[in-house]
Formats: sequence, C-alpha cells, structure tokens
Amino acid sequence: MPLNKWFQGMLTALGCLLIVLVILVIVVKVHDVQDIARDNIYPTKSINTTGEAKIMAKPDQVYLSYDIIAEGKDEKSTRESYLKKHQDFLGGLKIMGVDTSSVTTTAFTMNEDEDAVKEKRYKATVTVQIKVEDKKTIDDTIKAVYDLALKQELKPSAASSYGQCAGFKDQTEYFTPALRQQAIENAEKKAGDQVGSAGLTLGKIVGVSSYDTPSYYSSSGSCPYPVPGVPLAPVELTTQINLTFEVR
Repeated sequence: MPLNKWFQGMLTALGCLLIVLVILVIVVKVHDVQDIARDNIYPTKSINTTGEAKIMAKPDQVYLSYDIIAEGKDEKSTRESYLKKHQDFLGGLKIMGVDTSSVTTTAFTMNEDEDAVKEKRYKATVTVQIKVEDKKTIDDTIKAVYDLALKQELKPSAASSYGQCAGFKDQTEYFTPALRQQAIENAEKKAGDQVGSAGLTLGKIVGVSSYDTPSYYSSSGSCPYPVPGVPLAPVELTTQINLTFEVR
C-alpha cells in the first residue's frame, strides 16, 4: 500500500512538471512573437500615406500626319506621281535635318473615278507620319515641316486628330531624385500629422511603392495637339510615393 502511494505521488509530480514545461513553452513562444513584432517583421500597427510632387515639362516628341494626293489617267501614272511627291517630301525633310527613317506610311488608297476626265481618272492618297524628336527647337521644327508640306501641296491627314500628337520620348528623366525626395517628404509629413494628432509615434518605413503619370500618345484626344506657329504647352507630370510606416 505505501508503495502504491509512492507511485501515485511520483505520477502527480511528473504531471505537474509537464504542465509547467508546457506553460514555459507557451510563454517563450509569445515572447518570440512580441520580439518579431517589435522588430517590424510583422508590425502590429501601421499607417499608409501618399506623397506627391509635380513638375512642368515640355513635350520633346511629336507625331505629324499628312496626305500625299496624286491623280493620273491610269494606275501606273498615278503611282509614279505620288512616288515623286513622296521622294520630294523626304528630300525636303533631309535638308531640314529631320531623320527620314522616322517617316512611315500609315494608309494608302487608289480609286478609279468613272466620271472624272480622262487625264485624272485615278486618284491615290498616301498618308505619311513623321516623328519629330527635338528638345530645344521642336516648335520651329513643327512649323518647318508644316511649311514644307504646304509648299508641296500636302494636306493634314483626315485622321490628324489621332495622328498628330505630342508627348515624351522618355519622361522618366524628368522624375529626378530631388522630385521623388520631395514626394517622400510630403508623405512623411502627412503620416506625422495623422499619428501625432492621435498621440502616437511614427516608426520607421516598412513598405514603399511609387507611380508616375503615364506618357501621352493617347488616341482619345487627351494629348497635346501640335499647331504650327503655336508653341507646345508644358505638361504637368506627377510622381506619387506610397509609404507604409510602423506606428508605436
């Protein structure tokens, strides 16, 4: 009988020891989780803010579209006519210093008119698109191309509202480190004001993302339209920085 009581006592002691060990493990795990949160691996409190910075920049790339119209008594003579006009136009662009490799044909039609006089039975329309890249004198270049087209009796393309558009060759060059730093400072100020009013403290940054306004060349008509003789208007470019801060 005393032996049985001794075994029961030992089992009870072992059971108590096991319970204590389990409690210790749970406490250690909770402490580790708190340490992780404290090290910002899994921040328990955070705030997201967005800062903006803007700059005005003038487009440095323009697309211009013109129609080359030729008439003739047959397809052969009409084709020869528009080819000559096309070559004359390219030659004029070369003299101006425009890269003719940037000139592309975007549309072509050849129609026969039974009611027209014999010498002008056929009519061809060739639409060419000229890409102008020029930072310093782009306005003068646009006007020079326009004057050349006018002199050679080319007409603005019927789809000029879509084919003539100004934008940026590489607008990322305008988003300088200084501009992005300004956006970051704006985001930090917003976060500090919000947290401070709540009596909390702003911690370190634990997340960041950015967004820049997209380049133009939209067919919806939202891009600047180059008008000969009228300087291109500067465009507002915006960069946004989204920051996530820990809050203590």
